[in-house]
Amino acid sequence: MRAAPAPRSRQPRAAPASELDEKFLCAAASTSVAATLAGAQLELLVAGDGSRFSMPARDAVMLPIENSSVEELAALLARRLVARLGPARLRARRVERVTLTVSEAPGQEAAVAVEAADFGDGDAGAGSARSEPPAAGRGDTGGA
Repeated sequence: MRAAPAPRSRQPRAAPASELDEKFLCAAASTSVAATLAGAQLELLVAGDGSRFSMPARDAVMLPIENSSVEELAALLARRLVARLGPARLRARRVERVTLTVSEAPGQEAAVAVEAADFGDGDAGAGSARSEPPAAGRGDTGGA
């Protein structure tokens, strides 16, 4: 009698949001804050009052969003998750929707759904995501 082969071990994979942990989240598509790289520094210029901020670029991550609200982060992460899982694989498994919730604090969260029709072709920026109303008992940030 032959023993069954041991299951293949999987290498742990970084979570879609792990690159954001302990970083300044810079909204690169913001119309109110201009962000530029100056050597190893990230320079921020606030449009309204002209305030300037500078920080090490290694402490920040540039994101293709307008602001760093939980709604914007949830939509970005949902699209990235769909891209990472693979739209073709999701369709083959007949996944109809991927819903992702980002929570800032208790009662402050946003849920975003990506419908199968919007899975795109694997590009993390492709497809669209729509915010869902908070579930009963959940709050909403109302934007940031």
